Amino acid sequence: MAKRRKARTRTIKTRTRTVFKRAKRRQSSSNNTKLFPVILGGMGYGAGREYVSQLIEPITSKIPILGNLADELGMGVLSYYMAKGKIPIIGKNKIVKEIGRAGLYIESARTGDYLLNSFMPKQTNNQTKGTMNSFR
Repeated sequence: MAKRRKARTRTIKTRTRTVFKRAKRRQSSSNNTKLFPVILGGMGYGAGREYVSQLIEPITSKIPILGNLADELGMGVLSYYMAKGKIPIIGKNKIVKEIGRAGLYIESARTGDYLLNSFMPKQTNNQTKGTMNSFR
């Protein structure tokens, strides 16, 4: 003989109110506090970029294929290792990582600008004679 199924009944859960008031969490301005290390990182990178670029110039000048791009790539590699904390002298200091991260942003922007200017045709402001100018 087969077993009979029980009829399903719905149970209603009642909400219980606690006697204790929940503490309201105050919102801190976390967006503003996170920008400060980024600003310091950018300032630190801007202050030391020229000095470090001159230090690695003997190495980057030996790469004939890259030309002017060798400096940006050399500084980008150095910034990558700073951001990862892989440089043994400096260690894993938080501000050094921010300086490396800012360096990555700056060097990638400079590399993109160099590549865009070298591969895109130059635009001139000369007006060409065509159908649009004849209607004026």
